[in-house]
Amino acid sequence: MQRLSAVLFSIVLLTAALHGQQYLISTIAGGAPPSLPARAVDVIIGTPSGVAADAAGNVYFTGLGYLFKLDPAGILHHIAGNGRSDPLGDGGPATEASIGVGGLACDAEGNLFLADNLNHRIRKINGNGTITTIAGGGGNELGTMSGLALASDGSLFVSDSINNIIRKITPEGAVLTVAGGGAESSEDTMPALEAKLASPSAIAADAEGNIYFADINARQRIRRLSPDGILTTIAGNGMDRHVEDGPAASAAIFDVGGIVTDRAGNIIFSEYNLWYRICSLGTCGVNVHRPGGSRGTASLPASPA
Repeated sequence: MQRLSAVLFSIVLLTAALHGQQYLISTIAGGAPPSLPARAVDVIIGTPSGVAADAAGNVYFTGLGYLFKLDPAGILHHIAGNGRSDPLGDGGPATEASIGVGGLACDAEGNLFLADNLNHRIRKINGNGTITTIAGGGGNELGTMSGLALASDGSLFVSDSINNIIRKITPEGAVLTVAGGGAESSEDTMPALEAKLASPSAIAADAEGNIYFADINARQRIRRLSPDGILTTIAGNGMDRHVEDGPAASAAIFDVGGIVTDRAGNIIFSEYNLWYRICSLGTCGVNVHRPGGSRGTASLPASPA
């Protein structure tokens, strides 16, 4: 009996000691960026996403929890990110901050903007490499930011694929809903705030202040948001089957991965396993075609001046 009591007492002491023990978790491997700068072709970058380019020919993208810059000479540089989930790092060097990018944009002054889905913020990296938050407080008020576009007036437009809306962040930091949240789903011209969107994703801006975005899940369309708040479908017939190329409004599109605009007024977007091009010229004749494929033309409402 005395032996049993001694054993039980020992177990109680051991249990108390274990419960009082403080454990520390330490990283013993990984978490450091590749040794940079280095030739881009020699570097492992993970799964790249959030691509943007500046006027100097530099290309920015994310991978492995970092933001990289690929310069015109083919050299890769570490611009931001520490590969971890903390610290936030606001006000300090961007290379020491945690980031999670859902979209990238850059302006003429060399500032980079990123939709940080890890920290639920819109963040800015200035030319000196300092990172700050310009919108979002760390909660989920910005939703899941699937795309980011910079307008000519300095406003940022964000596609929120969870809340099914398009948001605008003004240069002063105000966050506004500019499309979606309504009950009507239509391919016709309508006030953007009355429209019901479905997982908007890729997004781009043109020099005239129009915003183009993919309204894909159950919609399968490319839509244009004009500066006066009117939403127009410019491509896609609402079907997700690949068909022969033709007029933009009657073409089937599927799973748009990215949208860009060029100086000639063209809208170029990538589609799963295919490339399509929309030519939006002065007469608003619009074509959709595969490279080397046939073309068709449709007259659409003119973009607001």
